Amino acid sequence: MTKCRECGYSDWTEKVLEEFQTDVFGIPANICHTVVEKTCSHCGIKKYTLPRDGKVEAALAMARVLIPIKLSGREIRFLRNTVGMSGKTFATQIAGNDPATLSRWENDGQGVGGYADMVIRQKIAALLHDRAPAIPYDPKVFVGMEIIDGISPPTIALEPVRLKLAGDSPVSQEWEAHKIAA
Repeated sequence: MTKCRECGYSDWTEKVLEEFQTDVFGIPANICHTVVEKTCSHCGIKKYTLPRDGKVEAALAMARVLIPIKLSGREIRFLRNTVGMSGKTFATQIAGNDPATLSRWENDGQGVGGYADMVIRQKIAALLHDRAPAIPYDPKVFVGMEIIDGISPPTIALEPVRLKLAGDSPVSQEWEAHKIAA
């Protein structure tokens, strides 16, 4: 058992939280029914274990690109990290821009333009939709999508669901997303 950083004791109680609000992924999220809270029985300090299997990040990214609110620099960085690309690769292959421009976007030194925002959404969705099968996706959703600027996106709630995918594949745990008012 892990020792507590504060008191050195190794006696912990554990519980799975109904919901856990975080922005550790780079996007405000409410992770439901899977975050484990460990509390030191001696001093009361708490530790949290979040699911980090790549599926949570993919579902969160898919849910975010489907919300028609302008992407922030932090969100663009999250999307880039979720697809596992370097800044240079993302800038040239996804954003159709140079790495210096991407850096300014990610650090909020310059806002992403409407066309680049839409291209990023379309390419991210194309890359991630297979990794987030419980998030409904139709490429046509981007046709006519009008990006809203000046407001914060809602918090995205992710809930685990069990899916039976096509063929003889086993049932797998995936993530379903819901928007919560900002």
